[in-house]
Amino acid sequence: MSRFITSVVLLGCLLPLQAGKYKGLWLRMSDETAPAGGVAQVRFTLTEPKPIIRTRMDLEFDDTIVGDIVGIALFSGSGEATGTAIRMGNRLHVEALSPTANWGMDENLPLLTVSVRLRDDAPAGARAGFRIAPESVFYEQNGGQWNVEDNAPGSVTVGPDFAINQIVPSGGFIQAGQTVRVMGVGFAPGTQAGIEGVEGLSATVVSPTEIALTSTTTYQLDQRRVSVVDPWARERSFFAALEGFENAPSVYDLLAATQPMFSPRAETSASFVVPQDLTGGDPFAGVAIQNPTSDMARVKVTALDAAGTRLGKAYLTLLGTERVVRDISELMPGVTVPAGTVLQIESDVPLQVLGLAGSLTTATVLPLPAQAAPTTAAKTEPAW
Repeated sequence: MSRFITSVVLLGCLLPLQAGKYKGLWLRMSDETAPAGGVAQVRFTLTEPKPIIRTRMDLEFDDTIVGDIVGIALFSGSGEATGTAIRMGNRLHVEALSPTANWGMDENLPLLTVSVRLRDDAPAGARAGFRIAPESVFYEQNGGQWNVEDNAPGSVTVGPDFAINQIVPSGGFIQAGQTVRVMGVGFAPGTQAGIEGVEGLSATVVSPTEIALTSTTTYQLDQRRVSVVDPWARERSFFAALEGFENAPSVYDLLAATQPMFSPRAETSASFVVPQDLTGGDPFAGVAIQNPTSDMARVKVTALDAAGTRLGKAYLTLLGTERVVRDISELMPGVTVPAGTVLQIESDVPLQVLGLAGSLTTATVLPLPAQAAPTTAAKTEPAW
C-alpha cells in the first residue's frame, strides 16, 4: 500500500498549487426538501475550488428522519475520482481517491452526492441534519492535510411535494432515441426538464410522477445535472451517476456492505496491483465491476504474478447496468495472491472497474483505481 500511496503523492506534486481567497477548505452541505417517503439528493461542495488527492471522511445524519441511503457518488471534472462508502448506523464512512488531485477543482460539480429516502412517517416540517464529522481528513497533492477553515452543515426538510426521486436509468451510456425517465412528485402540465449538455432533447410530462426525456444523440448520462422547473418557477435538480444493480452480494459481510463509487470512465481492459500479501487472514483484496451499457458483458479476470505468469483466472457475465463486488478468493478459490499480484480485467464491452483493498480488523475498504490498460500480460494466455 505504501508504494501505491507514494506514487499517487508524487503524481500530485506535479500539479500547480491553487491560489484563492481561502488558504484552506470551506466545506458545505446543501439544504434540500422532500416529502415524507421521498428522496432528496444532498450535495457536498467547496466554497472555493481546491485540489484534493485523498480523503477519509465521515458523514453524519439524523436517522430518525432518514431511512435508506439510496445512492452515493463522487464527481470530478476529469471523471477519475473513485471511492468506497460504508454505512454504520447514522454515519456514512467514505474513502475517496483522486490520483491527479482533480477532485474539488470543478466548481460546476459537487464533490459528492448522497441520495437519501425519508421515512414514510416523517412529520411535515421535520428537519434531518447532515454534517461532515470534524475528524474527517482531506489531503493536498504533497500529502499534507488541508486545514478545514469552515464546515457548514446541511439538511433535508420534510416539505413541499415537488421533488426528483430517481433517474431511470441512473447513469451509463444512453443511445439515441432511448428514454430517460425522471421520477418524482409534483410534475404538473407545463413542467420543463432537461439534461445539461445534451443536444436534441425533448421532454414529455407523462404523469405527476414521471417525465420522459429523449435525445436524438448518444451520450453518457453520468456526471450530468438533470433539472426540472415547474410552472411556478420552482426548480429541482439531480446529478446522475450509475447505481448498478446486484444479483447477488458478496458472501463476505464487509464487502457486501461496501458501496463502490466508480469513475464514469469505461474500458474494455483494465488492471490494478494488489498492494499487500493476502496470506495473513486479516487483509483482503477484491474487485468491483460495473457494466454501464445496456449490452451483456463477458468478463475475464486474471491474476498474474510480477513475471507475468498466470496464477488463476475467472469468468463472469454481467447484464446491462449490473455490477458485482467480489473478494479475490470468491473469484479464484484456493489461489495464493502475494503482494504485487496484478489483477487484470478484460471484457467485450466497456466496463467501470475499481480495485478494493481492505482490513477485517479496522473494517475499512480502500479504493484502488484501475489502470486503463493491463500492467502486464500473461506469458501463455489462451483466447476466449
